[in-house]
Amino acid sequence: MNTKHVTSVFFFLSLLVATSVGAQTRKTFNLSNFDRLDLGSAFIIDVKPGSFNVEVEGEQKDLDELEANVSSGQLRIRYRESNRRSNNRQRVHVHITMPALTGVRFSGASQAKVAGFGSQNRMNIDISGASQVSIDTRAKQVQMDLSGASQVTLNGNAESLDGKISGATIFKGEEFKVSQANVNVSGASSARVYVTEKLVADASGASQVRYRGRPSVTANTSGASQVSNE
Repeated sequence: MNTKHVTSVFFFLSLLVATSVGAQTRKTFNLSNFDRLDLGSAFIIDVKPGSFNVEVEGEQKDLDELEANVSSGQLRIRYRESNRRSNNRQRVHVHITMPALTGVRFSGASQAKVAGFGSQNRMNIDISGASQVSIDTRAKQVQMDLSGASQVTLNGNAESLDGKISGATIFKGEEFKVSQANVNVSGASSARVYVTEKLVADASGASQVRYRGRPSVTANTSGASQVSNE
């Protein structure tokens, strides 16, 4: 066998192996009757309104280790206990459609986009673990707990916003118009809000709160923190 032929065979085998390793497959979970989400483990998440559907996309070995279930109206997706180290996994995409959404909990360096849902009474948002999340929502009340160097962007509107932002987290809510807001920002975090009537802001630990609008403002600051109008 000449050198040129050996090289060609080696290239073909290398290409075949690379294709097999990177092959993407899809899996559907037959789940329904949920209006809240709890997902972690560095997923890339897309959530939109529609009939119930839960689909994951990624490498087969990663999908085989996923488990999904619904309990008390909450959809939970996680990896099962495994001897395989998490840094050996590739990113899994999670596509969810659901008729209504009242709460999300994203963690573990997840990336999520939530958009398209209509008006609702309440929205609970819990983000942690260096996750990056964008949410478009319209609700009477929004309550959020953001931590762990996460970055969260809100668009839409609400009557009231009650938020706790900590641990070097960035909250971008300058396009999320609310009548009243109560925010507690700490641990070198920052928050931008758009408030029309009343703002109560507590900032500590070198944190910043910047606000749009002309609300009445009650500000409590400590440790080189600031509350200021844009």
